[in-house]
Amino acid sequence: MTAEIQAAVKQRKGSVQAPKRVVVVDSLPLTGLGKPDKKAVRARFWEGAGRAVG
Repeated sequence: MTAEIQAAVKQRKGSVQAPKRVVVVDSLPLTGLGKPDKKAVRARFWEGAGRAVG
């Protein structure tokens, strides 16, 4: 599934904009208003890394 997503993005947007990896999760964290919580998603992504981007 992840390879298919990467291939579709490469075909439509070019290899420069294609993600290097795709992470599939059961659900996204939501804010109190029911919108995806971008800060929580970023925090999970950078968890355990030596650096982080806002």
